[in-house]
Amino acid sequence: MASEENAWNKPLPFARMRPPVKPFLKETHKPAVFSKTRDTIPSRPGSMRVNTNISIWRDAHSTGPNAKENRITEPQPMKEMSKGSHIPIRVQAEDTILRQREKPFGAPSVLTTAVKQEAKPVDVDLSDEVAARLNIVESVAPTCSAIKAVQPAHDSCCGQEEFPRLTKEMQQDVSWALEQRDPNLVLSSAFKLRITQRDLATLQEGSWLNDEIINFYMNLLMCRNEQGNCRKVYAFSTFFFQKLHGGGHAAVRRWTKAVDLFQYEVIIVPLHLGVHWSLAVMDLKARSVKYYDSMGQRHDDICNLLLLYLKEEYKTRKNKDLDVPRWVVASLKAKEIPQQNNGSDCGVFACKYADYIAQGRPLTFTQSHMPYFRRKMIWEILNKRLL
Repeated sequence: MASEENAWNKPLPFARMRPPVKPFLKETHKPAVFSKTRDTIPSRPGSMRVNTNISIWRDAHSTGPNAKENRITEPQPMKEMSKGSHIPIRVQAEDTILRQREKPFGAPSVLTTAVKQEAKPVDVDLSDEVAARLNIVESVAPTCSAIKAVQPAHDSCCGQEEFPRLTKEMQQDVSWALEQRDPNLVLSSAFKLRITQRDLATLQEGSWLNDEIINFYMNLLMCRNEQGNCRKVYAFSTFFFQKLHGGGHAAVRRWTKAVDLFQYEVIIVPLHLGVHWSLAVMDLKARSVKYYDSMGQRHDDICNLLLLYLKEEYKTRKNKDLDVPRWVVASLKAKEIPQQNNGSDCGVFACKYADYIAQGRPLTFTQSHMPYFRRKMIWEILNKRLL
C-alpha cells in the first residue's frame, strides 16, 4: 500500500517530479539470456563463423578437460609464439606508432626492429647499426688512426673553424639519438668505451655530464691532435686523479706502463671534485701546472700534487730528477677564463677548456655557447670525430 507521502493525488515537494509512466508492450519485449561473459550459448546448435581479423591468444590449457578453469590466460612472450601466429593488436599498434615516429628520418627504428624480431639483451652494442643509420663511413669501432683518416685536413688545429654550423641533417641525428627510449641502447663505441642513450642524455641542457661522456670526448681530442701540426696531447681518465690522491704515485704507476708522458707537450687531467667538474693541465714545454675552474675556485694543492706525480714519474722513466723549482704552479682567476652562470655546465666548460688548450686557442667562448656545444658534442660522439 502506497504511503501518503508518495500518493499520486498529493503534490510533490519543490523541484521533484514524478517519473513518466511508459506502457509495457508485450510484443516488443524479448527475454534476456544470462550467461558467462566469456562464453556465448547459441540458441540453436550449428556451425560457428570465425572472424580471422581478430587475433586471439591461445595456449596448451585452452582446450581439454580443464578448459573452463584455464580459459583466460596471460599473453605469452614473443619468443614462445609459433612462426605463423598473429602479432597481438596492441603490439601492432605500438609498432605502427614507432614506425610513424621514425618516418621523417627515412629509416626504421632500431627499437621497432627489435620488437618485430626476437628480443635482444638489454645492454647490447648497437653502435654499428647506429653508424649505418647516420651514414658513418667507419662501420667498426675506430682507433685513432681510423679517426685520423676521416678528419678534415687543416694546416694546423687553429685553422679549424671555431663554431662550425650544425646542418639540418646533423640536428636531426642529434634529436633522433635523444628521442630513443631505451636508456641502455649503445649509440657509440670506441676506445674500449660504450656510450649509451643514458650517457648521451647527460648532454641535454640542464644535465650534469658523467664520466663516460668526458672520457670519450678526451679520447676524441687526442685522436684529433695526432694529425697535422697540432700539439701532442695526452689526456688521463677522470678516475686518474682520485686514484692518485688516494694512493700516490705507486697507485697509478701502471697507468703509464705503455705511455711515455714526456713525449707529449700537454697532459690533460679532468677532475671530478664531488659534484663539480674542473680541469688541470700540465704543460711540459712551458713547465707549468695550471688549474682551470669555471666557478672561480682555486686549487694550488691539486697542482702541487700533480707536479709531485710528474717528478716521481720522471725519476721512474728517465732515472733523473725533475727540476721542480723551475716549474710554475697556478690556479687561473675567474676574470682570466670563461665562467659559468648556472649550476649544470661545469662539465661542458671543462671539456671546452681542454679542447681549446689542445688546439692552442685562446679561451674566447662564453656561457651563451653552452647549448650549441652540448648538441655539437652529441653529434661528435655519435660520429666519433670532432668537427
